[in-house]
Amino acid sequence: MSQHLKGIAYIEIYVAEGPSAVDHFVDGLKFQQIATAHGWRRHSVLVRSRDVQVVLTPPTHASGAVADYLAVHGDGVADVALYADDLPALLARARRSGLRIHLTTTYAAMTKDVRIARITGAGSVQHTLVPPAPDLLDDQPPGFLWDTHPAASDEPALPPEPSRPHSVDHLAWCLPTGTLEGVVAQYRETFGMRIIANDRFAFGGSVINSHVLQDRPASRTSWPRPTPEPDLGPGCSVSPTARSRSSCTCIVQPACSTWRSRLPT
Repeated sequence: MSQHLKGIAYIEIYVAEGPSAVDHFVDGLKFQQIATAHGWRRHSVLVRSRDVQVVLTPPTHASGAVADYLAVHGDGVADVALYADDLPALLARARRSGLRIHLTTTYAAMTKDVRIARITGAGSVQHTLVPPAPDLLDDQPPGFLWDTHPAASDEPALPPEPSRPHSVDHLAWCLPTGTLEGVVAQYRETFGMRIIANDRFAFGGSVINSHVLQDRPASRTSWPRPTPEPDLGPGCSVSPTARSRSSCTCIVQPACSTWRSRLPT
């Protein structure tokens, strides 16, 4: 296990249509709705399947952080929250690598206060850093005023465990030309990740280079980061919607749901 990371705490996805996104995860992917929270010009829903926690956040106003994000990127992964030991040391490495620190704050928990931080990541993604044992009610993500979702008496029984998503398999960024090595260096220095694979493949009229990073030897969570060759056209040609953008894709196993977080270059 990496000395810096202890896995993914939760993933927050900004969505334009909250109810349909919740239905997709609950009815389609067999997640369970756990809690809801109201914040400044946003409304969040926490859904969970075994060890996977996803926060779905639509805006409640035409302006604000969530609405502004959606206006630029559309639905996308806004935050990949990570469990991290020794927060001060990790933040020092983040500063040294060039990642910006957005927030450091403290939240009240069940028996003690919990200190978290939020830093920039690749593209339009940020990383909230939380203690590996945050002492929070039902492991609910900190920074939200959660109201536990009451179980409806007529709610259908959850499917057997093997058929429900149990882990985040990997996260993939499509990066602008020429930024791959810099981003990889930042994640290696900040989070102690290691490169476990490299690939180079042709797609349409471009050649894509990629590194696969992993946070710990036994982890199923890897971080592929593809980027196009510098002289084969602008942007990323992994998909038509990803050209000239940075994107993050979250894939949950065994069912598969893909959400992109994009940033124009």
